[in-house]
Amino acid sequence: MNVASQQVFGTSVSYQPAGGAAFTIVGIPERTSDEERQAAGVYLRLFVHLADFAAHPAQGDEVTIDEITYTVFEVQEDSGGGARLSVREIG
Repeated sequence: MNVASQQVFGTSVSYQPAGGAAFTIVGIPERTSDEERQAAGVYLRLFVHLADFAAHPAQGDEVTIDEITYTVFEVQEDSGGGARLSVREIG
């Protein structure tokens, strides 16, 4: 189900682990949260497939979506091999 969802709803994003080289993955940005716009910045969640990563995503990693760079502040893995990354716009 995760891979099928990515094929339909996914977008290419640049992912850069802290201290590592950037690479491209497909993720599904979720902008339906009440957290989306806060005084402290812009937030969103990014659904990813963990098999696309050499090492699991972690807090402090960066992701660029549509030329906007975000930092990962929470990773929630699911039992189906996916994860929701909670990210905050850098800026």
